[in-house]
Parts: sequence; C-alpha cells; structure tokens
Amino acid sequence: MQTRQSLLIVVALFIGIIAVGQSKIDRIKAIPPEEMAQKITALQKDKLDLNETQEAEIMAINLKAAQDRRSILENSSLIKMRKEMKVVQEYTDNKITSVLNPNQIELYATNKENIRQEVREYFEIQ
Repeated sequence: MQTRQSLLIVVALFIGIIAVGQSKIDRIKAIPPEEMAQKITALQKDKLDLNETQEAEIMAINLKAAQDRRSILENSSLIKMRKEMKVVQEYTDNKITSVLNPNQIELYATNKENIRQEVREYFEIQ
C-alpha cells in the first residue's frame, strides 16, 4: 500500500514538472522571433557598445537563432529539445563573437548570462 502511494506521488510530481515545462514552452512560443531578436540585440548593444554595423549583423544572427529556437520548440520532443537548443546557442555564440572585437568578446562572455536573465524577466519566462 505504501509503495503504491509513493509511486502515485512520484507520478504526480513528474506530471507537474512536465506541465510547468510545457507552460514555459507555450509562453516562449507566444513571443514572435522578431520581438525576441530585437530585445536580445538591444541588450547586447547596450552591454557591448556595438556600432551600427555590428548591431545590424548581430540582429540578423539573433533573428536566425530565434527562428531556429521556435522551430525546435514546435517540432522537437522534450528529450531532443535541450540538445538542439544547445547546438543553436553554440552556433549563435560563435557567429556573434566573429562580429565582435576582442574587448567586446570579453564583455560578451562576462554579460551573456545577465543578458539571458534580463530577456527571461522581460518576457516573464522564468
């Protein structure tokens, strides 16, 4: 009897975790890729002191990344999603750093997590 109750509790927790994860995914899906890319680029412009040319190039990179993430969210299983998102992030980081000068690369590395957190807070996707 005790084992059955424990199993039910574990199943209920697992379902709850999936539901919360799905809720977060739905909130992210609701954000247009263009809006996501604009917000990320604006934060990067401020934190990295981008010039106009860099800003335009990084906006294009961020837009492609946002579109790729949207596609992953819509077409991948939860199991594959994390791995595919990591690939997109690594590709995006490489493309962005190719546009930056050495001082900006250091700032990017330092501020990357802060920028992500500000985007999460802005779009309320904790």
